[in-house]
Amino acid sequence: MSLTTMSFTRLTLPIFFQMALLLAIFLTDTFFLSTVSDMAVAGVGSAIPVLLTAIALMHAFSDPSISILGQQLGQQNNSRLSSTFVVMLLVCSVLAVVLTLVAAMIADPFGSWIGLGPEASAASRDYLWYISPIFVLDILFINFNSMIFAHGQTKWAMYAAIASAATNLICNLVLYFQLIPGWHLGVKEVAIATLFAQIPPILIMGYAIFKVLGFSFNFQAIKREDYTWSRNRILSISIPATIEPISYNISQLVVYSMLAAITVTSVAAYSYGKNIFLLFSWAAALAVGIGTQVVVSHYQGMAKYREADNRMTRSLCKFLPVVVVVGVFISLFAESILSVFTKDQALIHMTATLLIFMVVIETFKAGNFVVFPTLRGSGDIRVPVLISLLSHWLFCIGLGYYLAISLGWGIYGVMVSVAADELVRFGCSLFRWYRRYWVRNYEASNQPT
Repeated sequence: MSLTTMSFTRLTLPIFFQMALLLAIFLTDTFFLSTVSDMAVAGVGSAIPVLLTAIALMHAFSDPSISILGQQLGQQNNSRLSSTFVVMLLVCSVLAVVLTLVAAMIADPFGSWIGLGPEASAASRDYLWYISPIFVLDILFINFNSMIFAHGQTKWAMYAAIASAATNLICNLVLYFQLIPGWHLGVKEVAIATLFAQIPPILIMGYAIFKVLGFSFNFQAIKREDYTWSRNRILSISIPATIEPISYNISQLVVYSMLAAITVTSVAAYSYGKNIFLLFSWAAALAVGIGTQVVVSHYQGMAKYREADNRMTRSLCKFLPVVVVVGVFISLFAESILSVFTKDQALIHMTATLLIFMVVIETFKAGNFVVFPTLRGSGDIRVPVLISLLSHWLFCIGLGYYLAISLGWGIYGVMVSVAADELVRFGCSLFRWYRRYWVRNYEASNQPT
């Protein structure tokens, strides 16, 4: 069955479960570390953004290859398919080694840089030091993922995520009950358990690629011009693509700084609001976005641009209303949901109010998760990245400071600015998609050999 005729739900549902399960690994680690000490949770919690930022950089390099691989599958160009996969692994391997060395080097001073106490600093140091090799393992994980997604075999990615989450849970239980003499639950041991949990999914995805899909590294079949094309194509998209997540994460740190300048309660309310929407907005929107990217890339490879437009339209028109409905439902029951996490009534009331803004913010964010990756994979990357940078700093930060601090709107001024940032980026991405700038970029660099 052709991927373009596959049920979109069948394609995307395993991706949703994969993303949710990968998120559950961090929640599992946090839960078990909470039995060690609050300072262990604080130290590891402070170090996790470093880990996530580094992984986001690797994804920025590898995710465009989902579209590039899909386009070559649509063209049935096996030489470019093989060369693209080889280049992906080589380029990302260099990045992984660099990130591993950087994480190891900053492990010791990191706690003092962000003002942690001695116990929390020691926890962040141990976690960063022992978790740093995860980037090398994730190179196989992320790039195998891309190949599986491009072929539409998303169920194997889900199986891999189940294996990873299950292995992580089992390892933590073994440590918690001290089933292995000399091993106990601690920061170093939890980091090692997380590393070990990366091995089963790599084996499962490797089986899917090399046995089920029948892919093989036939270097003699790769044409030199296709290897050069793949290298230039990946670097021309991936290098600009890394700028956007860096800018976004830094702008979010500034947002938290503005909130901290207002009240500590504002920081907590914003964090609770984001976390409540995290599973749906992050896992579901990524699943729809990746599914759209994969199907569109196959249509692009077959030069069926109208069908590509139709797939994008269907994804947005069917998914965004669902985000709104779920967001409204969460807002209606906000106080009951929040009471599970905190008994502070002032915090509950503020967060419940923020969730109204979050419905708008998460709807536009979901739209960005769908449109931006597909634009990026089509080669239309420089202008969207420039627009994102301007929007992050003019709207999210500049407008936020003016409304929240200068006009005294407080946290509600920040929420308006965050919504404006998501809206501007979503509107500009939609404009570029439906004006078909991506067709020109795609045709200029994806001619069949």
